[in-house]
Amino acid sequence: MRRQLVAVLLVLTGGAVIVPGMASATVWVGQTNLTIHVKGSAVDGRLVGRPECRPAQDIQLLVNGVVADVTTTDSSGAYAFTYAAALPVDLQTRFAGTRTGEHPDRFICEASQSRIVVVTKTHGPGGAALELARQIRAVERSMLRSFHSAFRA
Repeated sequence: MRRQLVAVLLVLTGGAVIVPGMASATVWVGQTNLTIHVKGSAVDGRLVGRPECRPAQDIQLLVNGVVADVTTTDSSGAYAFTYAAALPVDLQTRFAGTRTGEHPDRFICEASQSRIVVVTKTHGPGGAALELARQIRAVERSMLRSFHSAFRA
């Protein structure tokens, strides 16, 4: 009787063995968003999303629609680039998305891209001319310090 019952159960379940308490796979999906800020030749921003999606992610810089550089986010999702291109220029950043974790638990960070920033002229605190002036002043200060220390000696 017992053998017949086991045979019937095997036929009804298709031969599958049912194990109580069996673990199930879990796949989490995290949406992401890229911010972008441009000052002169500096581009920075942040990959926003779940904490699993922020650190050590590759971010591409697109200049006029072409990938010009790639950088990696820090632990908080921040990234930074510098670019050199003839004006006007369209700047955008892109995150291709990633898959992390191991079976049974996987995490998918969805792809995202920033808005497009159109740069027609450099001005303000990050302008190329102002940056050059800052570098010249830094060299001048260094030379003055060297001169003063040599004069005192």
